Amino acid sequence: MSDNGIGPGREIEERTAPPPPKRRNQSILNFFPASSNSDTAVSRSSSGSAVDAGASVFSDLDQGFTSRSTACSSACCQETLSPFQLKDPAVINNTKRKQGKKYRAFSPTWYTSYPWLTLCTTRSKVYCTYCRYCSRKGLLGLATKGEDNFIDTGSDNWKKAHERFSVHAQSGHHKEAVFKAEQLKHDSVDALLCIQAMVDQKLHRLMLLTQLSTLRYLLRQGLAVRGHHEEEGNLAQLLLLRSNEIPQLKVWLKEKKYCSPEIQNEQISLMGLCVLSGLLSEIRNARYYSIIADEATDVGHKEQLVVCIRWVDDNFDIHEDPIQLINVPKTDALTLTTCIKDCLLRCCLPMSQCRGQAYHGAGNMSAYLNGVAAKIQNDVPSALYVHCLAHCTNLCLQTIGRQCQPVRDALDLASRVADLIRYSPKRSLLFQALQAQLPPGSDRSPSLKLLCPTRWTVRTSALHSILNNYCVLCETLQKVNAECHDEYGRTVGGYLAQMEKFSTYLGLKMSHLIFGAGEQLSISLQGKDTTLQEATTAADLAVCHLERLRTDEKFHSFYEDVVKCSKNLTESPCLPRYRRPPQRLDEAGLTSHEFSSPECYFKQQYFEVLDLLVDELNDGSSRREVCLWQLLLRSCY
Repeated sequence: MSDNGIGPGREIEERTAPPPPKRRNQSILNFFPASSNSDTAVSRSSSGSAVDAGASVFSDLDQGFTSRSTACSSACCQETLSPFQLKDPAVINNTKRKQGKKYRAFSPTWYTSYPWLTLCTTRSKVYCTYCRYCSRKGLLGLATKGEDNFIDTGSDNWKKAHERFSVHAQSGHHKEAVFKAEQLKHDSVDALLCIQAMVDQKLHRLMLLTQLSTLRYLLRQGLAVRGHHEEEGNLAQLLLLRSNEIPQLKVWLKEKKYCSPEIQNEQISLMGLCVLSGLLSEIRNARYYSIIADEATDVGHKEQLVVCIRWVDDNFDIHEDPIQLINVPKTDALTLTTCIKDCLLRCCLPMSQCRGQAYHGAGNMSAYLNGVAAKIQNDVPSALYVHCLAHCTNLCLQTIGRQCQPVRDALDLASRVADLIRYSPKRSLLFQALQAQLPPGSDRSPSLKLLCPTRWTVRTSALHSILNNYCVLCETLQKVNAECHDEYGRTVGGYLAQMEKFSTYLGLKMSHLIFGAGEQLSISLQGKDTTLQEATTAADLAVCHLERLRTDEKFHSFYEDVVKCSKNLTESPCLPRYRRPPQRLDEAGLTSHEFSSPECYFKQQYFEVLDLLVDELNDGSSRREVCLWQLLLRSCY
């Protein structure tokens, strides 16, 4: 015998007893039809009849099976973690049932105490949102025993609602479901790490683009990126200024990412390669091109060769673009030719498509047999060499400035005086103070300009500033000569003596006249749209202009204007002291020519300067015509 009073025989008998026949159950159910209301079942069970009790039990089982098998397609039973909590009076009224002696219904106030409740509008029962969702998804593994009333069948026992809800809320099944639901609502640690990594990556990408745009601005303006200290460089200060508009930039600057000189140099190199890649792509599409190259020495005393490409696009617009700056160890023809070929090879520009070359007239470039032009033309016969037109004009003015004595002396004096004033803060302040004392409306330049030592075609503005400030310069030199007792005082005395001569002022005027014409010609020749025929025409017009100036009437007008402007500035015009040549040089005893007046003497210098400049321009024009004929002849082959 066991503790429960059931013997072994009874256990075997119960285990071997056959199940009740289905037909009997069906007959009972047919005799007592199931009612949808629970109060009917209660009244039948209270009658004391065993048949009524059995009928009510089978009726409840049938309702349970029906509720489980019947699917609700409303929004209340969708698979979601959001509780469906309606407070509509019509829905609440459908939940009213007679339980005990009173009619009871669902109360919307239970939503506040039990926020996990979901009211099914089809069955008028409540479910646990979290338990039902986790059970359907198979997420519950710890709690093995659940409550079907809140998962499948639903609960509508409103009389003991608080008791049932409290027990379910404290159950392990419900707690596990709530925990799993909260985990589903929030991302996992891996997901959070991935999201944070994506946010950081997006922020770093934005900050890097901001730094690159700032760096591009500095490169576009030709400003230095770094300074003596990393924090004082232009890039760091400009990023610090932009951080007022972009707050995240301050954190980026504290982290100091991509701020090392090596990385910045790499970024600059990549930007340059990007620009060069797009440019070279357009040049390759245009096929044919010409080479323009020149070498110069930078401030670091390094010899550099710049290579430019002249090409024409589909709209027949002419472009001249630099593609590389090369440090060359030597400036001989072989080294320069090798550098140019290497540059074209790395840029994927075939030498066979080269149709022209333009260099200066030095021997290493333009030599007939061993120059750069000759070596390239041996490989590509169609690459015709043309002497740089602007360089030709520069050479013409350089010849005038070296061979004509009045122009040479005037330019040398102007350069020394400008250097003496500009390179001394004390003398510059003295010059500005004397300049401010001039009456308003007087023709004067705001400051002195230095003469360019290499480009002779851009000296007109410097000569103009000296001529307009001639009176102020003389007063400045007088004060410096009187107050300074060092070597500068003695040097200034010699400059002052030269500036008080009429010949010096006339030489500056003649230099301004011819250099102005040369600068206008140089501007016309430097236009990238200028053809060889247009360049020849511009040179011919410049020669015609100079020939028109070489008349007695033009010189007389020029001389009278100079005499008028030099009044109270220099001495009166006079002839130089006559010097008889030595007898050993004048064996025939012939007397040299004596000028009758100062005007005749300066007229001879005036004509000499114009004749020499006209001859130089005609010589260059003849060479350009030869190049033009060679180009036409080669195009016929």
